[in-house]
Amino acid sequence: GKKGTGKSHLSKLLVLELITHGATVVILDLNGEYVNLGQTSDGKVNRFHKRIHVLTPGENFKVTLSQTNLFVMLKIMSYALNLPGTSSREFRRIWKFLKERGLLKLHELGEAIRGWKCNQHVRDALFSRYYTLLHSNFFTDNMAEATLLLDLFHKTEERGGAIIIDLSNTSSVDRQIVVEYILGKLQELLSCLLYTSDAADEGLGVDLG
Repeated sequence: GKKGTGKSHLSKLLVLELITHGATVVILDLNGEYVNLGQTSDGKVNRFHKRIHVLTPGENFKVTLSQTNLFVMLKIMSYALNLPGTSSREFRRIWKFLKERGLLKLHELGEAIRGWKCNQHVRDALFSRYYTLLHSNFFTDNMAEATLLLDLFHKTEERGGAIIIDLSNTSSVDRQIVVEYILGKLQELLSCLLYTSDAADEGLGVDLG
């Protein structure tokens, strides 16, 4: 539809109706159009307020490397940061090396890349992506300021709710990083839910940690 024909208004109505029916909605909000869904037109709290969760990357939405896990990080490296295949294989080795030693932290990742025995071009490629991750301010080593998406999903399970990722003030590259993270975590979560459902059908006990 053309600009001004009500596309965004219709989308917001659909989101609120889905929430009313107990659904969980995830919104990648490029222009900050959905961040006020929990308010009336005059800025007051509405009945959806407690079910609307607005996350802003670098502010109230940060994650640790261990939260991200290798599967999601490789998606970020490949699709958001265009890391070549050869460098991705070395990154996988570095990640596993750090994880086995309990050293999966931002500083340790940088130091491991610096001292890794590999082609200089590969090391340079890894370093440039590492600094992009570092300067995105999306990653942290402080668990106290990290956001657990799974916890938010649990909050929206009973009564429905919306998780809005406000990308309106995020740079193009950082936006791609966050989007790949969200998509990767959703894929991971849905896979766990599917596995749990299948296991329940088989009468198996499943501990997802």
